Amino acid sequence: MNRDEDVKQLPTKGIVYSTFSNEETLTLFKWAARHMRVGHRYYQVFECFNEYRNNRYVWITIHLILLQ
Repeated sequence: MNRDEDVKQLPTKGIVYSTFSNEETLTLFKWAARHMRVGHRYYQVFECFNEYRNNRYVWITIHLILLQ
C-alpha cells in the first residue's frame, strides 16, 4: 500500500469495505504496517482477516437466499 490507486482496488477485490476516504484508509494501512512485525502474530492477523471475509461472504449469501 503505497498509493491511492492501491487502496481503490481493495473494495473491488472484496478485501476492505470502509467508510473512510481512500486517503484515510491509506494512512491507516501505512500506520499499521510500521507497527507490525513479521512473525506468528502477523500471520495470525491475516488469517483472522481471511476468516472474517469468508464468514461474511457466507452470511451475505444466506441472507440473500432467505430474502428471496
